[in-house]
Amino acid sequence: MTEIQQEQINNQAEIIKEEIETLLDTAETIESNVIKTANEMQSFGKTLNQWYKELTHPIDPSADPAKVKLYCSQLSRSLDIAYKNLSKAKVIAFNYKLSYNKAFNEKITAQTLSKSRKVAPAIETMTRVAENQMPERTITLKKLDMVIDFWEGMVWKIKDQINIVNTISMANGTLLKVGEY
Repeated sequence: MTEIQQEQINNQAEIIKEEIETLLDTAETIESNVIKTANEMQSFGKTLNQWYKELTHPIDPSADPAKVKLYCSQLSRSLDIAYKNLSKAKVIAFNYKLSYNKAFNEKITAQTLSKSRKVAPAIETMTRVAENQMPERTITLKKLDMVIDFWEGMVWKIKDQINIVNTISMANGTLLKVGEY
């Protein structure tokens, strides 16, 4: 290999190295902005992180009967809030989807009836094109779906905590006393 070829290879390697470093910096910036946006996203007046902290209760595995009753009260309240917010989120998403589906179907129909093609494209293609023609609405729909997933996850987490409290109460004999009042 000649000296010129070796220098060209070294220059190309340096260019590739710089491109990779630039891409990694860009990806890091994007990731940090996505995390910041996710942390600031709100649902019913609080960030998802605040809701998670408020509705999650640390449980002492060696809880006495008084603590078990306290946990039952706290978890009952949390489950009520989670179900209420899940229901609200589902109603909001349903109402939004009524409007979204109308606009989405209009975009699909426009593509189907387009005279510029002899054959209509596959439904997957038309779906992607329709979503790309109304990006804000599609993002809002996906955000609403994510909020529903969050609240469903919270309901399951609280139910898991209730199961843990039930196990603790069986272990310390509280289970017999919880329903007596």
